[in-house]
Amino acid sequence: MNKNILGSTYGLLSAIGFGTVPILALFAYDGGINVFTLLFLRFSLAALLLFIYIYFTKTKIQVSKKQLLKIFVMGGVFYSLFSFCYFSAIQYIPASLAVLIFYTFPFIIAGLSYFLGIRLTFKIVIAIVISFIGLLFVLGKTSGEISGIGILLASGAAVFYAVYTLYGDYILKDIPLLTTIAIVCLFAALSFLTVGLIINNIQFDFTSSTWLPIIGISFVSMLGFLAFFQGIKFTSPTSISALSMIEPVVTIVLSIILFEESFNYYQIFGAALVLGGSFLVVLSVKKKEIKDSKTLRKNSHK
Repeated sequence: MNKNILGSTYGLLSAIGFGTVPILALFAYDGGINVFTLLFLRFSLAALLLFIYIYFTKTKIQVSKKQLLKIFVMGGVFYSLFSFCYFSAIQYIPASLAVLIFYTFPFIIAGLSYFLGIRLTFKIVIAIVISFIGLLFVLGKTSGEISGIGILLASGAAVFYAVYTLYGDYILKDIPLLTTIAIVCLFAALSFLTVGLIINNIQFDFTSSTWLPIIGISFVSMLGFLAFFQGIKFTSPTSISALSMIEPVVTIVLSIILFEESFNYYQIFGAALVLGGSFLVVLSVKKKEIKDSKTLRKNSHK
């Protein structure tokens, strides 16, 4: 399989996986766990699973001090700031509005990519626009008080996630993916543990049954991170960020199946637009594959 198609497949699998996390989190919250404890355990267990895999596969971890600092910036700074801003935003503004603002991150990635000299295709940009319009329909009208702090925090989450994505693409050129994600998860866990202890928000007085969704979130997150950056490695940050916009659709579909929530015609139309945008990304990648193949054959005859 061509690496561009394979990268898109990884991106879709990552989006589907991350789309299940909010559902699993609801089950965890029902068991009495709080946000900081859940995030700490999420990244701790994900890191543990990855390091166990590294140990049994006898994969060598060769990271210099400079590379370790880069990974810390990626996980301990950018991803932690994104998570803090995102989960804080939903305390000030409706969750649907926070999600909508957060999913402007593909536009930010596209803009930063252009600024950094990374070539953007017209179809990818159109796909992002179509998917975002689809999200407007999927998430519907927002209700509740609109807070300036909430808007700022949600915008911050989008910016930090965009920077985290591009920075991850940059450092993965020199550091193996598996090693990077394992250490990123470790640094993220330590960041949430540190802040959680400072504000006295790390508690383990949840029910024993809560461990099931916690482990599920950790396992899905581990695979999701690996698939996300593997997809970026094979395609581009802009392409994978566009595919990531199907995550809320996956979450809503699972909500309908598990919690019998309703899905109106506007949301169905919006979901179709999001899926259409994702299909346009895959189609664009497929045409690039054909073009690359023709170029290769042409050069081989010279």
